[in-house]
Formats: sequence, structure tokens, C-alpha cells
Amino acid sequence: MQETLSLFANVRAIKQFYENSVQEEGFLPQAQTLGAFIESLIYVQDKTKIPSFLRPLFLHQAIKENKHSRLGDFGENFADFLENSSFFFHFYDELGAGCVPLESLENLDIYAFYDDHLQVLKKFFASYLQKLSDNGFYDHPFFENFFLALELLNHLKKINVYLEGFLSRFEEQTFQKISQVCEVNFYLSIDEFNQDYYQNLWDLKLDLGFYSITLKSQKYTIETYSKPLKSYPKIQKSLYPDKITEVGGIFAQIDTWLAQGITPEQICVVLSDENFMSYLELFDEARNFNYAMGRALSDSQSFKILEEKILDFKDLQTLQSYLKTSEDFEILGERDAHAKILETLQYFIFLDTQKFSSYSQMALLFLEMLRGERLDDIGGGRINVIGILETRGLDLEFVILPEFNEDNIPKPNDKDIFLSTKIRQRVGLPTRANRANLQKHYYNQLINKAKEVFITAESNDETAPSRFLLEEKLFRDATQKHDEKLAQSYFIQGEKCEYQETKIQDSLPKSFSPTSLECFLTCKRKYYYQYIKRFCDSSKETFNLGSLIHQALYETYRHFSTLQDSKNLPSIFEENFTVILKNQNLTQRQAFETQIAKKYLERFFANEIQRIQAGWIPSYFEYDISFSLEDITFSGRIDRVDKRGEEFLILDYKYKKNLKLDTKKTYPNAKNFQLALYALAFREQTPLTQASQIRAGYYDLYGGKIEEEGEILADKQNLLNQIIKELKNPMIDFEKCESKEPCRYCSYVYLCHRY
Repeated sequence: MQETLSLFANVRAIKQFYENSVQEEGFLPQAQTLGAFIESLIYVQDKTKIPSFLRPLFLHQAIKENKHSRLGDFGENFADFLENSSFFFHFYDELGAGCVPLESLENLDIYAFYDDHLQVLKKFFASYLQKLSDNGFYDHPFFENFFLALELLNHLKKINVYLEGFLSRFEEQTFQKISQVCEVNFYLSIDEFNQDYYQNLWDLKLDLGFYSITLKSQKYTIETYSKPLKSYPKIQKSLYPDKITEVGGIFAQIDTWLAQGITPEQICVVLSDENFMSYLELFDEARNFNYAMGRALSDSQSFKILEEKILDFKDLQTLQSYLKTSEDFEILGERDAHAKILETLQYFIFLDTQKFSSYSQMALLFLEMLRGERLDDIGGGRINVIGILETRGLDLEFVILPEFNEDNIPKPNDKDIFLSTKIRQRVGLPTRANRANLQKHYYNQLINKAKEVFITAESNDETAPSRFLLEEKLFRDATQKHDEKLAQSYFIQGEKCEYQETKIQDSLPKSFSPTSLECFLTCKRKYYYQYIKRFCDSSKETFNLGSLIHQALYETYRHFSTLQDSKNLPSIFEENFTVILKNQNLTQRQAFETQIAKKYLERFFANEIQRIQAGWIPSYFEYDISFSLEDITFSGRIDRVDKRGEEFLILDYKYKKNLKLDTKKTYPNAKNFQLALYALAFREQTPLTQASQIRAGYYDLYGGKIEEEGEILADKQNLLNQIIKELKNPMIDFEKCESKEPCRYCSYVYLCHRY
């Protein structure tokens, strides 16, 4: 007897399918996840699918053997590479899922800007695939001569596929082949967010509603269609100043529902950011929540002990012996974590991984594998907490959506680092807008099936609610709930203390740089902390690409008088930049960004050659200035000054997108007087004639062009006279800035109580 197989997006949807199945007798219907089903049919001769944790090892070996200056020193440090290699695999996997060979990108003129990087990536991936083949592995089947074991489907009459989200092109082409031996029925809901995608994928006219679409002998036909049911769920949203108050709001909403007779099993908390689980756990003293995603193994003390000691052993067998016999783990009382580590190591050893590399690399790979493992939430409560992807195919009644913030929704994605939107459209890969629509589709399906939805978000100076909340098609009926006091009452008790603003007065130093002056004019309190108290920012990033470019440009131009041909500038810069980068411990992403910077600088050097041919001669480099205005000393360093006859052009390099200059309208409120001070200082301390003209501008390294301040330069110099009067006051009130916008990325935001 031929049977029917049902395919779902995840295991949770299969569980719900079985719960809803009514069978008088016999076995339950067959069901499987879509991904596992396709994986089970794929066969690559003489090869097995590579375990995911081994992928970085082979890519690392491929990169080390194919070093290329275009992408920097990738792979020098295996630990750093392991931490930063994910965006390579995101790109590789996306090409496989979209059935896009790397070679197809070469034919696109719009890809010429990244052509060098494409060639390097091709070389890396070709070497990677060869290494896999040499060791009997394959990765994504699209890049292999793969077969489908269609004979395994002979017992099936048809396959029902319950689609949630997007069907990839590789999956679609696989079902095309399956349809030659077995009928395939797709069941899906078409809404405003997935309509274009499926119309383009299947070349069908699809209105909004519910469809059953049959694929037979590689031909699609619409089997059934019904208009969308009108759903009117009750949607409430509430904004909170911080995460703790947000947890209080969630507890308050749960109490409200329980008081109405709703059972805990009917309530589900759906996380867009699973890190928020730690806040729920912190206050869930009664263990009311059941965390379906489990706890991260890496959060356990057992993992931390292993992480500290793992490199002390000589091989995996010695490590295994330690894990089995050491008393270090017994005193922790973490049997589940300890057992998981041993179980994972057993699998690791079974694959004979040490034949591929050294023990130290295997140890790091093992730790990376453990970081992806989770421990089941045993003994959890009756209210489920799940991730948004786990909601696919589920019917949930009372839903809470926490952390509905801009940083979480839509989720940022590393996939966009290599390909622009235009290229994605040309080759049929999902664009950023497609991915945003996919997330909207998930939330649309979730909300329309629910009876009530409660949405929470942080709203403060640093964190904003997601723009998704403005999506009329999703949240047109949402009402605002004002329950901050009730939410706070869950954790805050006692009398409220009024916040008293601290007043700081002190004398002001009589010397400034353009940067410290801008800081003083923007926020006097920040100036006090940074330049008077000398508080250091320990979290400051050591990698500053703009600074590295400055260094390389200085080394390139300081011997300019010895250069006979300005066309040599790009190659000399390349040599200097390479030397400077060798002294930097760059991550893979940072190294890639440096190579992208070189592409932008091609326009810069093209402009430079034209300017030099027009008579402009770079004459001063890293030129120190120091001068006084009414007993106030200003000092600094000019990046470069060009000369043409009696004209001088002061230049400050800026490696910054969307460079903005003050205008006639905005200059009265200006905070940046860098160019004005440079021009005054240069005239004062440089031998010039009265006829000499001094201009000043920023050199936009992104656009390869100079943006001069023009008439604004003189206006700002006049405005300095008013500012100096304030600087000469014997005592200054270092108050906070009125606008909170500068606080967004300020290192002293906690000292000012503006977090």
C-alpha cells in the first residue's frame, strides 16, 4: 500500500501534527522535517557529509596554503580564524542554497568593483573543496556531482510539504526531480510578505490566501485556493525603560491572563533574541517557564573548567581519561553538563579527527563544537519559551513577544558583506529586503493564528523599538498599554529616592586641540571626565582603519619630491599599507575591510593624479601647529598641505561615509573648528606672502574627492572670538549636554546616569 509523507519546518510542528492526527487504528502517519528529508536522499559517490565542526579546519588549511595580499593575513592564528570564519560559510551556504556558482558572478559588470576579491574567494573555495574530496567529505551538494536516491520514494503515493518561510532554489529544484516519481503537494499561506517570492519562484499568479499547489512531472498546478480568513487578534504593545522592567511587564501580563482562566500551557513567550532568556531565568524563581531551546552548555562551570585546562593535554584520549576520572566535575553537581561533554567527545574521537590536524587545533574545534551544544531544560514550568523560528507551523493562542527592538528585528546578517543588492537581484539570491519580508511573514503568521498578542520593547536613549512596529499590515490594530509602574512593582519596593543632579565646577586648562575643543563645545561634562580627570575608556577598540590608512598615506607622500611619476603613488601606498597591516592582529572581517578600503582608495589616487597634473604639489605632511589666541593655546597636527603657486590647501583625511560639512545655515551652532584653527595656525607659523591664499577642506577617502569649507572658513574664524571669551572664564560649570544624542556612544554614559 502506498503511503503519504508529510514534511514540516521543524520538529515542534511535527509534534503538533501528531497531536492533531486522529487515527482509529494502525500506525501514525509518516512525518519528517523538510531539511532531514532532502538530506536523506542526497548521495555523493565515495563521500560523506562533513560534520559542521570540521568545516573551519579545512577552510583554514585552504587559506593558509593560498595566502593572498588582497585579503590580508587570514589564517595566521587558528583561534582567531575559528571565531571569525562564519561569514565565509554564510556566503558559501547561500550560494549553494541559491544554486549560484561563483563563476556566474564573473559575468556581471556590476561586480567588477569586487572582482579581485571574487578571484581570491574562488581560489579559497576551490582549494577547500579539493581538501574535502581528498579526505572523503563533501559540503553543500550543489557544488558536487550528487545523486538523489529516488528509489527510496517508491513506497510513497504523495508528499505533503507544509511550507513556512521561503523554499530555497536548491530545495525547489530537488522537488522538481522528486516530482518525476512521486506527486508533491505544497500547502502554504500567501501574504504580502512572501507573495513576490513564490510568484517568481514558481512562475504562478498567486493572490493572498491559502493554497494547495501540486507539483507533478515538473509541472505546477494550483489544486485548491481559499481566501484568507479575517483574523482579529487582540494586540497590545508596551515600552519599558530597561530589560528588568520589561520582565516585570511580562510577569504582569501572564498574571492578567491566568486571572482570566487561561492555562499556562496556552501561553507562549517567543524570543527574537534568545539572550533575553537570561533575564527571564534570573527572575523566574518559581520555575514557571520551560525553555525549549535549553541552556547553553558553554554557560556551565564544567565547560569553563574544561576551557581553562584543555590545552594541557597531549591528545584526545588523555583528555577523555581526565574527564572520566577527575573529581573537578563531581563537586560541581552538573551531571547533565558533564555527561554532554563526554558524549560529544566520544563522537569527536569516533570520527578520528586527529588525523586532520594537531591536538591544539582539535581542542579548539572541540570547544567550538561544545559552544553550539545545549542542555535540556529538565524540570521546567508550564509556560513555553521558544525562539521565533520554532513558531513555524505552530498555532499559538496567547503570545508574548519581548525585546521587539531595532537591534533584534530585523536580525542583522553577515551574508550581505560580499554581494550588493543589485547583484543579488541579478543572480536570484534573497536581498536584504527579502530577508526582512521573511521575518515579517513569520510574525504575520504567528499573530494571525493567535487570540491575543502582547509585545514589549525597550525604549531609551540607546535602544529603540523596531521599525517593524510601524508596519501597518502587521500591527494596524495594536493598542498601547501603559503599565510601567505595575511592571516595576514586581521588583522594586520601598520609597523612591529622587535623583539629584551633580554639579561640577572647576577651572579650565588654557590649551586645546581641535578635538578637545569640539568635545568641550559638544558636552562639557564629557570634556571634564576625559581631559581634566583623565578617565580612560578601557573598552576602546584597538583597530582603527582610518588611522592605519593615515599612516600609510604619510609614508607614501613624505618622500614625494623624489617621485618622478605620480602614477607610482598607488603601488607605493600598497607596499606601505601591507607593511603596516603586518603589525596588526586583524580578525578575518577586519582584514576584509582593509581590502575593501583599497578599492575605495583607487578613486582617491585617480583624483590625486589629476590634481598633481593640474599643478597641486603635496608639500607638508603631519605638520605640527601651535599658536595662541588671546592667551588660549591651540595645537594640533595637519595631515597634509598642498601648494600651487601662491595657493595653499590644508587637507584633513576622513575615512568616513556620509561626510557632512557645516553650511551657512548650521555654522552658528558648529562644534568642529578644526579647519578654521589649522588655517589660522598655518598662516601664523609659515613664511607666506600677503598674496598667499589659504584654503582648507576634508579629503573624503571614500569618495576620492575634497570637500572645502569655502566661505564658512572665515565665518568660523570670526565665531572663534566669541567662544574664546567663554574659555577664558576662571571657573566653568561642566554641565551635561542638553541633547542626549551625543550620549548614545559616549564612554561616560553611566557616570552621567544617562544609560
